[in-house]
Amino acid sequence: MHQAIDKYFFLKNADHRMTVVIEPVMKEISKELQSRGHESAIIKECQTLSKSGTLHHRHISLIIFTGDKKPACNLVKYPVIAFVADSEKRIVWVREKKIVAKDNRERNAGEYRIGEITRQLVEKHIHNFLREALRKTGL
Repeated sequence: MHQAIDKYFFLKNADHRMTVVIEPVMKEISKELQSRGHESAIIKECQTLSKSGTLHHRHISLIIFTGDKKPACNLVKYPVIAFVADSEKRIVWVREKKIVAKDNRERNAGEYRIGEITRQLVEKHIHNFLREALRKTGL
């Protein structure tokens, strides 16, 4: 029972950090991308339940689209950076997926405790991701 409560509060704190720190940075960067002729989407989700019904992950993702075309579905073929909270390990991963001709693998770009997630850290990861993703995809 104690473990379930710890996981619940971890995810609650992660959700708060995503709403207060990560999402505003993603919104600012989305506006910047839009001013340069690119579209993007921010998706915030809960996912994966254990056998006992405990939620294990929470994430927020920034998806970048080619030019000004935002598809209604099939988002897997676009570059994505996500901040993923894992209640089992009590960490937040920064996951990146850059889509290029021969490489659309995901990679772990960082691993942090919730308290380490700051505006500066989020900006650094997203700007580094965009620099490489936009260069590789020709966006």
